[in-house]
Amino acid sequence: MKKRKAFRTELTVMMVLACICSVLILGVAQIVLSIQNFSRQAYSDLEFYLENINNQFHIKMQYLEEMVISFRHNSAIKHFLKGMEENDYYNKEEAQEQLKSCANLFSEGNIIDAIYPFVDSAYLFNQKGEWISSRYYPGTVEDEVIGSLKYVEINRIFQESGEEFLYQVQEENIYLCTWIYDENMQTMGSCVVSIGKAAVDCLFGRLKEYPGHMWIVAGNQKQLLFFNEAGNSQSEQLLEIMGELSGEILIGGKNQVFHIVKSGFGIESRVAVRKDVIYDSIQSMLQPFCLVLLLVLGIAGTTVFTLSMRLTKPLQEMGEDIKRFGKEKFDVRMREFDTREFHEISLLFNEMAEQLQKLITQVYEKQILAAKSQMKYLQSQINPHFMFNILTMIGMKAGLKGNVEIQKLLSAFARLIQGKIFREGEILIPLSEEIELIEFYLFLQSERYAGKISYEISCSQELKEYKIPRLTVEPLVENAVSHGLEPKPDKGSISIQVWESEEKLWIQVEDNGVGFDVANMEHIDTDSKHTHIGLTNTRQMLHVVYGDKAGIQVESQLGKGTKALIFIPLENGRSHNVESNDC
Repeated sequence: MKKRKAFRTELTVMMVLACICSVLILGVAQIVLSIQNFSRQAYSDLEFYLENINNQFHIKMQYLEEMVISFRHNSAIKHFLKGMEENDYYNKEEAQEQLKSCANLFSEGNIIDAIYPFVDSAYLFNQKGEWISSRYYPGTVEDEVIGSLKYVEINRIFQESGEEFLYQVQEENIYLCTWIYDENMQTMGSCVVSIGKAAVDCLFGRLKEYPGHMWIVAGNQKQLLFFNEAGNSQSEQLLEIMGELSGEILIGGKNQVFHIVKSGFGIESRVAVRKDVIYDSIQSMLQPFCLVLLLVLGIAGTTVFTLSMRLTKPLQEMGEDIKRFGKEKFDVRMREFDTREFHEISLLFNEMAEQLQKLITQVYEKQILAAKSQMKYLQSQINPHFMFNILTMIGMKAGLKGNVEIQKLLSAFARLIQGKIFREGEILIPLSEEIELIEFYLFLQSERYAGKISYEISCSQELKEYKIPRLTVEPLVENAVSHGLEPKPDKGSISIQVWESEEKLWIQVEDNGVGFDVANMEHIDTDSKHTHIGLTNTRQMLHVVYGDKAGIQVESQLGKGTKALIFIPLENGRSHNVESNDC
């Protein structure tokens, strides 16, 4: 017997020689490309993180702005602030309660990390020097008296300054002073709020994962209000940044990635992180061993594909034999090869070919399976736009009413969805179930259009026992409503009639809508909102199930309406099922 060479041995020797060269060339290129791509992504992530931190501070400042604006629109607070000018009666206790409600210092918008309040107290002063307040932290009467004296003094300094805003830095808090205006932008009084340093430190402390980070919060005259140690030491250079809200700048002899956000009351926050932290992360992320392993695997696959071409001629010949066998030449047998492995494959294939000839008769069963698959596809097309509109309508009714009618709508819609989606394993169902599905749909549409659409269904109880393909008639009813009655400016109606004649079941769907040109129906663009996919799907479904024994006839006139007539062979007491895992 002729000794044949081992294909595996010959191919392995050539793979080793090729991989040695490929690793040296492609390895270096892959490392460079990986570092470049990772650097760009890391830089983008860093910019996004800085922007996110600044935006969180900005959101807290927006809360403060909204709180101050709410004072202007509260009648009790307005009476308190303008009482002296207009000689109006005002209730100070009521204004005090309204201030607590408007400030809402315990709201989620004011709390950072569920611990620290951004604004821990707020005082309002009217033109007579009277004040009302809201505090986050409770205190003794003596503490409140001492604290109030502090706020009174700060308010006096603010009013004497004549400035739009005033910032007072004291111990662990920043006191922000601003005027309260009425709708005519006339001064009603003043407001002094205390912003806690602990809350701001907590917010910007999320940058601690970046060594050497710096941040500052400054006022409209570039006064430093909040900062960390690095930000304080480099505050002059941070404050000199003009124009761009993000980018790169040289600070402290190193490139820094910075971001700026301008908030209300003349306050802005600035954060910066050293750019070289990107390269530190690259060193920790890229593990040399994993990189080399991936490179070897990738290069080996490419090299084997290229160099094995000259050894794969037997595979090409095997492919030709298989193609001839696949073209219904079931007596074709694979040739013999000198390589031992290919010769063994040839023997196995020839044995398999003998067995395949015995199984060809199963082709007919596969064709039936394909027809069932097509049926499932046709029945699975649902109009999501209709579902969205119905859900919107039900939501509006639920918000405006609260009666049993809403329950009826929800029940009808749930049954409609159940019939269209959750019974996809069935092909033939009783006509009664299809009519029930149509009734749910028309009930919902008549409620949606508030009397614009009326309908009538005529079918005897005896005919309801016959079976038809699921979702044969309902898509035609949807077409009648969507393309016939919805575009019609006035009221419209739809009629469904069922009768038996000539050993066939006849189902007619007729509307008095806007109609369409039947001759051009086949040429309508499927992306157009005027498609009649329900008619097309019904025609295909009937052909798949009944062949030429069933069909659909469509008549339509522009401005007068549309009539669709379905005829199918009578079928009673039988059902066709498609298992959900057939396809």
